[in-house]
Amino acid sequence: MSRPPSTLERRYIARNTLNCYSNFNVTATYNKPVSKAQLSQALRTIMLANDNLLLNAFRKNASDTTEDDRRENGHNWVIKSVQRVRFNDVVSFKKIDQDPQLDESQILAEHFSDVCSKTCALDIDTPPWRLLVFETGKKTYFTFYFDHTFYDGYVGAHFHKDLVAQLDKQQAPEYVDLLYDQEQDGPADLYSTYYEQVQLYTPPWYYSILNKIGQLKVVKWVSALFDQIAYRFSSIAFLRKVFGLRFRLNPSALSRPIFSYKPTAISFATKYQIVSLSSSELQEVLGFCKKHTLTFTPFLDVLTVKTMEQVIRPQVSPTPVSYFHFTATNGRRYFPYKKYVTAASAYPTMFGNIVGLPLEHTIDLIKSHGERISKIVKHRVPFRGQGMQMEGTNYWDAFLGSEGQMVRPTAAVTNIGNHKFDCGSWKIDDMWFSQSNGTAFHFVLNVVSSHGGANIVVGFLPEYEELMEGRMMETFGKKLKENVMEMVKN
Repeated sequence: MSRPPSTLERRYIARNTLNCYSNFNVTATYNKPVSKAQLSQALRTIMLANDNLLLNAFRKNASDTTEDDRRENGHNWVIKSVQRVRFNDVVSFKKIDQDPQLDESQILAEHFSDVCSKTCALDIDTPPWRLLVFETGKKTYFTFYFDHTFYDGYVGAHFHKDLVAQLDKQQAPEYVDLLYDQEQDGPADLYSTYYEQVQLYTPPWYYSILNKIGQLKVVKWVSALFDQIAYRFSSIAFLRKVFGLRFRLNPSALSRPIFSYKPTAISFATKYQIVSLSSSELQEVLGFCKKHTLTFTPFLDVLTVKTMEQVIRPQVSPTPVSYFHFTATNGRRYFPYKKYVTAASAYPTMFGNIVGLPLEHTIDLIKSHGERISKIVKHRVPFRGQGMQMEGTNYWDAFLGSEGQMVRPTAAVTNIGNHKFDCGSWKIDDMWFSQSNGTAFHFVLNVVSSHGGANIVVGFLPEYEELMEGRMMETFGKKLKENVMEMVKN
């Protein structure tokens, strides 16, 4: 039994098989130790309750190659339930002797780089997610990592919460090696979230008409957009014409080149710098946002761009640039009971120089930026726009066509929310969200909050380690936190 992949799933199949992205991951610490027996029983229960955790994508013909995938644009793949999952198929353990010279953020930055090197393979009889239990001698970290085909960052956070809830229910569990067997447990429902997801990303009929009109008016520009999925962006004029009303430009961005550094390489290697706000610091920031009717993610968007202008831009460009920035959006409000599914998109903004703005002007910028995001999410614009963008796109050509391109999106902020979670005697103490930058972005700020405060894991391309004698991203992290706390104390 199988079904064809959705348009979105085909995009992620291409990205996975072409090695343009490795995984996203969510790491947590708990307030109690967890045994293998507890873990196995909890995982089995969660997997049987959530069908998407039992799926994978498979080629119809085992002999097909990447060239066949490209020619068929992924239509030679199907989605099926895996046959069985054993504990060791999806769970692994790693121990290190903690270097006393390193603090927790440095240890985790190395850990995330190691996790980034791992992929969740498609076309095998194991679902594309894993759990890595990482022990340092002082703490035990539980890292779920996933391919994007069926999951997004919110899934990782929910997985931890469901795991803690299951751990609290256990009395004296016995170790279970076979977590899932299709013959005994029955096949997974292939359509448990399929129709809702397709509906979320399907543009209404008038989007398609506008798309056709746009193709008639600006054939070359639209061809570049839809054939290369935004990787062939080369000028502000192009971006402005294609995105139109959906793409808001800061006035100072109009005459400046888009931030760039080195040509795009087909690689998922990513390095990390961690910026943490303690629980009390986070409360200060949220209090400031509430006082000025702001929301946290747009606040971080603007201060990220400001910090990039202060620290990074002088190292890569002697002249002012524009920042092609994305803010991730969550579509779960449209089907809130479906936790284990990909329901993410992003909203683009072009920022100019915002360094030196008076406090009240910065607040106004954050507020207007947040209001635009709220409005477009209400009307599902990022999801419908992404669906329209995917119409007629050959994903294999698009991802391969990104190689060597100088211009790509500068940065993204993806905030998966506040996950303070207790269940009985169990609690999530702290949480981190991370992912591969892949071929898409120079920088990605991955944000999650919990009892421990907020952790911002800044993913950056390895070439930025070459700058400022290897200190640039450490300097960026310190300056970002300084900018955040200075603003809220004014």
